[in-house]
Formats: sequence, structure tokens, C-alpha cells
Amino acid sequence: TWHLDVAGGGWVDAMTPYKEWYARTFAPELAARAAMPWADKIRIIIDSWAKDDPALLRVLANTFDPETVMFHEWNARAPEFDHDLPDWTPRAGYAERVRQLHAYGFRTMAYVNTYCVNVNSPVFKRDGIAEFGLTRRKRGFFRYTKEAQSFETAKDGQLFYLDPLSPKWRTYHTDMMIRWREDTGTDANYEDVGGTVGDFGNGIVDGKFGGQGGVEQFRQLLARNPTVAMAAEYAPHSIAFAVRWPLRFQQVWGGTATRVFWMKRQRPVSSYIHGPLHLAWVPVLRAESNFLRHVVVGCSDALGGLAQFPGDQKSLLANQGILAHMKWRAQLFSRKQLKPHFQKAKADPNLACMYEDRDGAVYKYYTTGDVQRMVAPDGRDAYARITGLNRFETDLALPGWPAAGNGAITGLNPEIRYALVPGVPDNTAVQLTALPENVRISRYYEADAYTVLVLEPTSADAPATGTIELKLNRKFTAVLLNGEPVDPPKGEDGKPTTGEVQYETPFPANLVFLKKSGQKLKHGVYAGDGRGMARYILVASGLDRGSQYDPAHRAGFAVPGEPKPPPFVFLNYGNDAEVTLDFLVTVPTATSSLRVYQKNRTNKYGNATVGKLYLNGKLVRAYDLGPKPNPDWKEGMDKAKKKPYDTAIHGWTIPMGQAAGRTVLVSVAVDGKASNNADNHWWTRPKFIDDPEQKAAYVRFVDGKPVPEEDQRVVFPPTE
Repeated sequence: TWHLDVAGGGWVDAMTPYKEWYARTFAPELAARAAMPWADKIRIIIDSWAKDDPALLRVLANTFDPETVMFHEWNARAPEFDHDLPDWTPRAGYAERVRQLHAYGFRTMAYVNTYCVNVNSPVFKRDGIAEFGLTRRKRGFFRYTKEAQSFETAKDGQLFYLDPLSPKWRTYHTDMMIRWREDTGTDANYEDVGGTVGDFGNGIVDGKFGGQGGVEQFRQLLARNPTVAMAAEYAPHSIAFAVRWPLRFQQVWGGTATRVFWMKRQRPVSSYIHGPLHLAWVPVLRAESNFLRHVVVGCSDALGGLAQFPGDQKSLLANQGILAHMKWRAQLFSRKQLKPHFQKAKADPNLACMYEDRDGAVYKYYTTGDVQRMVAPDGRDAYARITGLNRFETDLALPGWPAAGNGAITGLNPEIRYALVPGVPDNTAVQLTALPENVRISRYYEADAYTVLVLEPTSADAPATGTIELKLNRKFTAVLLNGEPVDPPKGEDGKPTTGEVQYETPFPANLVFLKKSGQKLKHGVYAGDGRGMARYILVASGLDRGSQYDPAHRAGFAVPGEPKPPPFVFLNYGNDAEVTLDFLVTVPTATSSLRVYQKNRTNKYGNATVGKLYLNGKLVRAYDLGPKPNPDWKEGMDKAKKKPYDTAIHGWTIPMGQAAGRTVLVSVAVDGKASNNADNHWWTRPKFIDDPEQKAAYVRFVDGKPVPEEDQRVVFPPTE
């Protein structure tokens, strides 16, 4: 017989009995966790930063209140990650970094590992781990068909997760953490795998069984290392009493559909049951794309979590895109000391989480499929994130967007995500005052000599042609629409001026607004002077993220058919942006073709890069040089050839004779596919060649001979 009790209220009411039980059961431990007042102030965790740039710390200290910021280092041990455990020798320079961070008032945290060992590693042998460590004898579902692990049959260096039912292991690990604190001065530890507790088939040990070993491990860490706060993986109820910052690795766990679901449906249940002082931590590690960075802040907001930010100069200088939003949000959390707030009442189903500031005022975070909004105590949006829309009515600003005003943002791409902050629309050089429905802005950025605007249809419902209305806030001497000259606004004297103008155009439409003509080149002469600065053009929105990229490396690689090695430039590390190098040039003659070369030198790690070429803002070609399946590979062959990288030099030739005498904006770009790991992409500066045939060619050089590029690597349209 089932007896069901039904009560009114919301999820907070439903969780209250569990919270009350937890508070009673672990009252001493929760009190010990709370006895670290410095940790109460932490509202930002920076887990990725430029460790070789001490001057950066001054900038960060001026950006965020240092007392609210904690820096986390993922591998502060001397050995490689997951190697030679449990060796707790600090990595060279780590203790000095801790001292530097403390000098500015920041706090520090380091990755440690609660239960893992590498069998027969030097410290494993030195400390006799095999004599007291308990292996996990019970087979988990992913090891069901394998033999139970044992030290006797393990390979040297094999990674084992131990069972904390061993009292001596619990004491040993705590001893190591005390020594770690004494050696390094670290304020907090991220206890990785700490949440992996359960019944591993070791029966009863000293009166403890099942997951009770994990409970005792974290009780001991609290009791014997009382000044060191803790984060942990998962932080289930068996250890949550000791953990202030449970890791929520949303950008790594699950897939795209799951992450979208999480952003809409997650609620701060763990923060309520195991709180107060239990704030979700979503790191920035492995979140380089626009979408994954939205996942980071979206899930963090929904879970009652902390703020986060990548600590490097280019991120701090970003004034458009999700990085600008993340900085604004982190400053708000730091300044207002936002923490989760709960009310026992049935609430709006879209109300995901509430926050309370240092003065007791309440912020409300709402999330639907299209809109995520943090509403301030005065009822206005503190910030928002949107997707699935072509138009959005709001008082917030989308930095750098040229189609915003009168309480609305238009020309949005429904397929991507945008991040909004308080403020007013930018006074962009070119403003779109009227745009047909279902047409989106896919690219917009400004330079001293030109402005680029590209419009594309959002769907099959978009018009094939239409009228666009523009307001030019700068004087331009010429305008190119789909490569053809059109008139800019002109004054009574017939000279170009600022003002409004209309153009009838097909879609897609690419416009370049010019303040001067392009560099005049002879055939065979490379454009530019070799000192040009690149920019970060966001892959998703097409906006200029802000700051400039100074190519750190230049080289000459021999190219078949070229008398001298052409000048190559290293263009990499854009994260969510294409590193884009522009050249404003004039096409010499009716027989001129554009020639550029590129080369990828990544051949082992990472996903490599996509090389892209734009003319007047229009994508001409995109080619993926990363690992691709080799149809000729068979078992027994070299595994490195199963998914080879393309490391050949590529030559692209584009006929330009039809534009003879005109200015053209040539842009070479590198899309790192949202992962900078090991990227090593090189482009030449473009040049014009005499090419009477005026025939396009896209080749790669194999054994010194040109062959057609591989069809499977051609990417068009560009990747998100």
C-alpha cells in the first residue's frame, strides 16, 4: 500500500526536510566549514590565466576586488598531470606564484587528488602505499567484464582509484595536504575524485563500510587542516559538508543538447540542501567557443554559483562578445557579493535562481529557451543572454552592434547566442536603421580606413532582395556593395558626408565603406609592410572582440615555384574568434589574380585550424587542416595516419581582373575551432600575379607538385 502526502509550495519547500536533516546530521562539520571567514568573500574563481605575466595581476586587482578573487591552478605538482601520484612536490615556481598572488590580496587554490595513485611510482614505493591502500575490488558498470584491480597485477604507472575505507590512507592523504599547505601557502584545495565514494567490495574496515570511508576522509581534512577551504568534484552529500565550491564541469559533461537542457532546467538544489556557503563552481577551462562560454555562465547563474573569468590580457581587453559580458558579470558578483537566496513559495516556473547582495537586496534569474535574464532589485535587467531571435526588445546593450536603438536590437542570427550588458547602443561608424525581417548581420567591424558590414538571410523565408537603410556617422569616400561601387551620402557640394542612405540589394550582401583607396601593388609584390596587426573577429557574431593581435612570429617557408620563400605570418590563438589580418589593396590590371599561401604545422595534438579567405568581407573559401579520416588506412598501418593532419603548403589563386583599378579588402583568417591547443597556422601576405587565364585554383603541394585540395576538408559556410 502506498501512502502519498501532497503539500503546496515550490521546490524549496520540497527540499526543506532534506536540508534540515543534513544540517542536523553534519552540524559540527558545517560549523568547521564556516570557520574560514576569508572564504565567505570569494565570488570569482580564475582557473586559467597567463602565469608568466606578473604585471597582469595589477590589472586584475584593479578590475576586481582582490579579496573576492581566488586563482586556481590545475597542475601545481612537479610531475605531469595524473602521473607519479601521490607525489606532492610543488612545481617549480608555484610557491612563488602563491606569494605573488597573496601580495595583491588574492587567494589561491590548487588541484589535488584525494584517492588516486600511480602504482609503483617513486612515492608509491617510498611510502609503502601497497601495504595500506585498498583497491576498489567491486567492478563498476564500465569495468564489469574486467578483472578486479590489484596492486600485484597492475602495470607500472597504472592509475588506481583507492577506497578511503583504509584508515591509514585517510591519515596519509591528510598528512600530505598539511605538508602541501606548509610548503606552498595554498589557501584552498580542489579535491579531485573526492566525490567518487561508494561500496567497492571491501566490506567493513574498522567499523566503517561502503561510502563511510569518504565521509571520514573529509571529516579528517576539516579537523586536521582547518584553515584550508575545499572545492571538490561532484560533492555529493557524503562529502558536501566540507566543500564550499562543488565543481560543475558543464562544458565537458554531456553533449550540446544536454547543455541546452541544463541551461534551462537546472536549479540550485545542492546549494540549498548543503548550504549555506556551498556555491557551484563552473570553471572556464575547456570552454573556448561562444556556445560553451554561454554554457559556463548560464549554468552558473542557474545553480547559484560563482562568477569566473579567464585571466589574460586579451580577455580583459575584450569589449564585445561573451568575454565582455563575463567581465561585467564578474564585477557585479564581486562588488555586490551575490550569494544564493531562497524562498519557500511556489514561484514563476522560469525563475531558476535568486541571489542576495551584501545589502540584502534580491536579484532574480529567469531562464527560458530564448532568454536568460538577471533582474536587479529595481526591476531592471542587470544583464541578459539571448538566442533563437532575429529581433529583441530590451534596454540593455549589445556592444559593437550596428543595428540597435529605440529599445530594440535587430538583425540577430537566431542560430547563435548573444550576451547583453547595461548601457546604451554604440555610436558605430555605420548604423542599420532599417533591415528586412529574417536578414541577419553576419559580420561587422571597423578599422581606421574602412568599415565592413555583411548581411545574410536567416532562413528560406528571408527575402531574396530588399532595401536597407543606413546612417553613416563617419565620412566615407567610397562604398562597395557586393564589390561594385555605390554612392555614399553627399552634401550640397557633391562631396561625401555623413547622413542617411538607402541601398537596394540582394542577400547575402557585403558592404565595405572606404575612407581611402587601397595600396597600389605591382605583380609579385606582397601587400602590406610586414608589421600589420591582426584583429579578433568573433566566429559566431562577426563582431570585433576588441584588442589587437600582434603576430609574434614571422618566417619564410620554401614554396615550389617561388624564387624566394614567401613571408609567412603566425596567426593563432583566437579561442572564440578568427585571428584576421586585413590588407586594403588596389587590383592592378585586368589580368591580375590574387595569390596567397598557407601552412599548418600542427601534426599531433589538438584539432588544428581552419584557414579562411575573405574578399570585401565575403567568405571566398574555408579549408580545415585538422585531423580527418584516411579512407586508405587499414589495421596494422601507422595509427598516426588513421586521421592525418594536413601539413602541406597550400596555394590559392583567385581571379581579380574584373575588379581592375578598384580597391579590394583582402582578409586572411585562422579559425581555431574553439580550441587553441597546439595551433600552428601560418599565412602569407597576399600578392597579385599576372594571370591571363583568370582561372581559380586551390592546390596543396605534395612532393613539390601541386595537387587539388581534398574535398572533405572544404568548409563552407564557415564553422560556428
